[in-house]
Amino acid sequence: MTDERLIFTTAYLLPSFALALAGNWRAVAALSVVAFALAFVSGWWNHYEGSTDHLLRLSILVFGCLLAIFAAWAFGRAADERARMAVLAAVGHLSGAEHVTDVIEPLAAALVPAVADVVWVDLDDKRLFAHGGDAPAPEMAAAPELRDDGRRVLIPLRGLGTLGFATTTTPYDTDDVAFLEILAGRVTLVLANARLVTDLRSTRARLDGVLGALAEAVTVHDDTGQTVYANPAAARLLGRESPEHVTAARPGELAARFVITKEDGTPVALDDLPGRRLVAGEPAPELLTRSIDRETGRAYWLLTKATLLEDEGRSYAVNVIEDVTDSKEAELRQRFLAEVGRLLASSLDYQHTLQRVAELAVPWLADWCAVDLVEDQGRIEQVALAHAEPAKIELARELRRRYPPDPDAPHGLSAVLRGGPAELHREIPDKLLEQAVTDPERLAAIRAIGMRSVMVVPMRAGDETLGALTLVNADTARRFSDDDFAFVQDLAVRAATAVQHARLYEAQARVAHTLQASLLPERLPELPGWGGAASYQAGERGAEVGGDFYDIVPADGGRHLVFLGDVTGKGIAAAALTSLVRHSVRTAARFDPSPAAVLTLVNEILVEQPRLAPVTLVSVLIDRSRMTVAAAGHPPPLLRRAGKVVELGPAGILLGAVGGQTFREETVELRPGDTVLLYTDGVTDTPGADERFGPERLSEILTAAPEEPSGILERIEAALREYQSGSSMDDRAMLVLRFEGNGDAVVGLRPAA
Repeated sequence: MTDERLIFTTAYLLPSFALALAGNWRAVAALSVVAFALAFVSGWWNHYEGSTDHLLRLSILVFGCLLAIFAAWAFGRAADERARMAVLAAVGHLSGAEHVTDVIEPLAAALVPAVADVVWVDLDDKRLFAHGGDAPAPEMAAAPELRDDGRRVLIPLRGLGTLGFATTTTPYDTDDVAFLEILAGRVTLVLANARLVTDLRSTRARLDGVLGALAEAVTVHDDTGQTVYANPAAARLLGRESPEHVTAARPGELAARFVITKEDGTPVALDDLPGRRLVAGEPAPELLTRSIDRETGRAYWLLTKATLLEDEGRSYAVNVIEDVTDSKEAELRQRFLAEVGRLLASSLDYQHTLQRVAELAVPWLADWCAVDLVEDQGRIEQVALAHAEPAKIELARELRRRYPPDPDAPHGLSAVLRGGPAELHREIPDKLLEQAVTDPERLAAIRAIGMRSVMVVPMRAGDETLGALTLVNADTARRFSDDDFAFVQDLAVRAATAVQHARLYEAQARVAHTLQASLLPERLPELPGWGGAASYQAGERGAEVGGDFYDIVPADGGRHLVFLGDVTGKGIAAAALTSLVRHSVRTAARFDPSPAAVLTLVNEILVEQPRLAPVTLVSVLIDRSRMTVAAAGHPPPLLRRAGKVVELGPAGILLGAVGGQTFREETVELRPGDTVLLYTDGVTDTPGADERFGPERLSEILTAAPEEPSGILERIEAALREYQSGSSMDDRAMLVLRFEGNGDAVVGLRPAA
């Protein structure tokens, strides 16, 4: 029973120990008092009050509660120490600040609310800053002072000024003051360092240049070009074992190891470097260069900044060299891919586009870039070749003509085009060339072109190999890296996709051209007493087959039915509907060629279609000098007579929308010289900079156009080309008929523009 009571009594300790983990010793103490009270009272309800067993259990409980309180205090103390260490670390990170004003904001953020609700710094009786609330007037403290019942603390900053803290919650104690003294020491160091850097910039510039830039590659050279200081980072960048090896080099010896160019590829001379320009008394803005190590083939993008120092009558240049290779390469690759994407998307002439892509790659990515495609029956055709020097391009083409790729070669272009993996040859020594090329003349030609590092990357769309990109570094000392290899493979995928799309478009364009041609008459029949011309202009390149159509069909009694229309939509469906309408009109002309009857019949046929098939159509019946006109949703024909232009025929609802429609006609007696223009809305809807071309402009141009039908079409088309803004436009069909009044003239089909 005693053991059970002992265990039961010690259970009162568990809440205290659990709460101790939170680090709040006051809460643990309060809970321990409650636990002791319960354990004490339990002696009465368990009927062993005052016994040795009761006292023993109370003693154990007291010891356990004290242990829990101590543990909570230790945990809380550790948490406070961690928080304090974090504050010290945050302040310590500011030690690199170069100006006092650079310290204010991060220092305030580190101290409030971590150690105070309000913090302020007074330097030389002047307030540097106050943060978190209202601070008292500036005052100096010679020693740490607790004021306002511990709610305000002043800590001296070792001769610089005073650091003040204020709290609105728990007052500060002596332990807090001790920590704040340590913190003030860190703040003093930060402010002193910032002041020191600021002062040294004006009074000891050379020392500041050397010490302030040690994190980057730093060199200092005198007015003769002799390097007098280099940090370890500079030694690594320059390929030297130590800074001492850098300072031992003769002027110009360090730069001679590198091929140095500007971003545009122009070479950089030794005297163009910022430090050399400064000591020569010339302005020296920062300079971004591409430097290729001749020994390792590695390429760097280096941003060099120089500061002029005057010391004891001599000029020195402090060069801070920042390696920006990663960011610059990423920027250039993104820019390159964006430009390539624009090129690939802007034209369906993929051969011309691939040539532009190759030219973009030179000299930024490689000295040579070639693109080969697999053509019919496996034939390899080089469609693009780029180099900075045109003479070398001709040399390479001649070499290709004399020594075409071996289709059975186990490596290189042919192997990749047969489905092999991409190849990267980081370095091609001359001995390897001698082993691979046995023909002395060919070997000499290859050496003249140069071949130091090579990549051959397939252009694949799915499982199909469409071609390959070949990139060669020869003139420069640069070698291709794994990053270059991965980048070019991404480029090859994009190029392959563009080629595949262009070839698909070409195939579709051939089909579309054939289909479109089948929807227009090969020639128009002869109309005695009439002259005429017709034209058709397809819409923007890449659009599907349009639905504009026209024709002239014979009717009984020597009459002719002229019709011109526009089917809504594009593609195969529109072509099928166009064919249906044309054949329906031709059939209707055999029975009743009157325009209204033709429109009525075609409308009933279209209404019976399973899907809505709207069509606009104008129908004209020519009976010698008499012309009868009816229109269904179509722009009315324009009649030019004696220098004036008027519209012919009544308007009607478009075909295929509502069944049971009838259409009105208008008959006009023509005079010799009268000209009639039939056109689709693609003419008047041609977009300009601000508005559409419109029927008014068309009437004005027709009024001033020549007499000949072909001349009229040429004048209208020239006006449309001049007016058009952008490439977006609809198909345009026009038919011009001129009544001559005799039987000599005939209508002829003018080729489409």
